[in-house]
Formats: sequence, C-alpha cells, structure tokens
Amino acid sequence: MKAVSNDTAGSGYCGPTVVAGITGKPLSKVLDAFRTVKFGKWWPGSFDRAPNIRGTTRSEVIRTLQMFGYVATRPKEGGDTTYYRKAERMTMARWYKKREDFMRRCWCLVETRGHWVLVKGNRFMDTHTDQAPVTIGKAPLRRARVHAVTAFYKSGKMVAIPTKKKRGKIRRRAS
Repeated sequence: MKAVSNDTAGSGYCGPTVVAGITGKPLSKVLDAFRTVKFGKWWPGSFDRAPNIRGTTRSEVIRTLQMFGYVATRPKEGGDTTYYRKAERMTMARWYKKREDFMRRCWCLVETRGHWVLVKGNRFMDTHTDQAPVTIGKAPLRRARVHAVTAFYKSGKMVAIPTKKKRGKIRRRAS
C-alpha cells in the first residue's frame, strides 16, 4: 500500500484514491482509467475537458483495477465480493478482528455507506487519512458499518489506458 501522489489540480475522491493506493500509480492515470471504464476508450475525443470522477460503483472500481492487472479473489462460493446483510453488518473495528486469514494478506476494498476504504494487513487508507496509509489503530471511521468487502491480488497483465492530451497555451495574435 502506497501513499497517493495527487498530480491533479483537484482532490481525489474515495474510489480513485483506493485504486491509486493499491496500484501505486499517480492519481491522473487512475482517473483516466476510470474515465475509460465509465465512458469508453474514445472518451478523450468526446469531451472538451476531462470529466470529473466521483460516486464510483463497485463494478467500476473492480473493472478499473482489472485494467491495472489486479483480480478479485473468490472468498466464498458464488462471487468475488462478500456482502453483509443489514442485520450482519459489523463495524470496521470488529471486522478488523474477525476477518479471515487470506484477507489479511491481500488488498481488501471495503465498502461502507457510500464510501470506499482500502485495508491491507494492519494498514488502512482512504481520503480521511490525507491519502496516506495509517495503522489500523489510528484509522478514522472505526464505527462505520461494513456493507461489502472485495479482496484483490496482482495478476500481472495491464491494459493500455487512453489519456486526454493537454493543450498548450493559446497564443493570441497581435492586431
């Protein structure tokens, strides 16, 4: 898990932040990958400006991580994500203690109510930690309820990601 290098003018939201934390790529590259997943590979020619990425879904995050060569593991039969029913939802602090052994070794993408959190071993990262990993003891949101957990590992194959070419300065003719 690596600190996120924010090379954009804006702030990174939770979805792109956790993907950048797993991959170690700069936030601009991760945002371009999200745009490719969300709008298709022809998005650079379709927009005057690069669209903002926020409010990401689980499938967008999983497909973006697949572009960087990461694969979701299958913790239980029937899917790659462990979902918790409303009555079973535990707090983050309780989940840290009760998680299975394989979830301690791989990256876990934890979904709380409308927010993404990244956990690996005893490290925690999200937008509330200033996009840098902290120990679980110092983690915020310890009382947030866990809705779903998806575990990832590196598979190796990366996909080419299109980017929006930056325009140079506009020069005005002297009249």
